[in-house]
Formats: sequence, C-alpha cells, structure tokens
Amino acid sequence: MRVVAVSFFLVFLSTRLALAAEWHNSFGIGVIDANDKVEDIYRNNLQFEGKNDTDFQATLDWGYFYQPYYLYDNGFAFGLGIATPTGIFADEILVTFPVHIDIRYFLSLHSELSAYIRAGMRYNVAFGEYVEGSKPGAIAGIGLLFKWNENTKVGVEFTDDSSEIEIKDIANNRNESINLNQTIISLIFAF
Repeated sequence: MRVVAVSFFLVFLSTRLALAAEWHNSFGIGVIDANDKVEDIYRNNLQFEGKNDTDFQATLDWGYFYQPYYLYDNGFAFGLGIATPTGIFADEILVTFPVHIDIRYFLSLHSELSAYIRAGMRYNVAFGEYVEGSKPGAIAGIGLLFKWNENTKVGVEFTDDSSEIEIKDIANNRNESINLNQTIISLIFAF
C-alpha cells in the first residue's frame, strides 16, 4: 500500500514540476521469462484429478501490450499499461491480464536515441480453475527508443516484475505464489 501511495505522490509531484505535456501511445510485444512451475502444477493437478489428457497448450512465454504515457517537457512521464491475457488451455484454464501504473523519466527528449527508466506497480487480474488470487508487485524497467521518423520511435525495454499469482497445488495440498512475468524483454513502438 505504501508503494501505491508513493507512486501517486510522485505522479502529483511530477505534474507540479512540468510546464507542458502530451499523451504518447506505446505498443509492443514482450518475451516473458515464464515460470515452468505453473505448467508443472497444472499437469500434476490434472493427473491427481484422474484426467488422462495432461497435454495442453501453454502461452506463457510472450504477449502483446499497450502502454500509453503522459510525457512532460521536463522528461517525467506517468504511464499505464495492460497486456493481452496469457493462459494454459486444457480441461482447465489460467488467464491473466497484467495491468500497471508507472512513472518514467526520459534522459533525453530531443535526440535520435532516447533512454528512459521507469518504476511502478503491477497487478495480474487472474482467473481459472486453480487460481486462488493475485498479489501486486513492483516493476522496474530501462529502455532505449530510436527515432524512426518524425512521429514514431522504435526501441527495446528490459523490465523486472515482482507481481505474483497464487495457484492451488491440489496434489500437494498447498498454494503456490508464482511470479509469471519476472523478466520481460520487449520490442516497443511509440507514437
């Protein structure tokens, strides 16, 4: 809760320091360092329940995202984000919609290469047969944008995420907290 309060305070502070601002849109695709533990728990749960089909399609290794941000002339920005759901599809399903808020700082706004850092909070809206809940976590990222043309920038970003989902491990009679998006490497298009 303190992290959320600090994030909103920093957003408020950055709005007071800025002279002018504008919205920017950021789209991309990210490769996620998915945790194999989720697949193992689902497979074990299906076997424990006596289901024969334990082969499933896991889509936990990449996803699309939309991250608009409000950029001020002083280099600070306030951003939001949502990603496409990830899931495991078999007899049971796991679907997550990661959402986040962040504060960014661009080191250079008017050059061909623009580096930035960002920090904020992320939460996985998750549901499925074995999902018990979600825990918010901090995100931190660094990125580099290259000016492709007058209106478009292309870049890469490395993000670390500590948010978790809690999954019921029926076979072992316990709940497991799992970080689905611990490390994300993204290709970004900003307008």
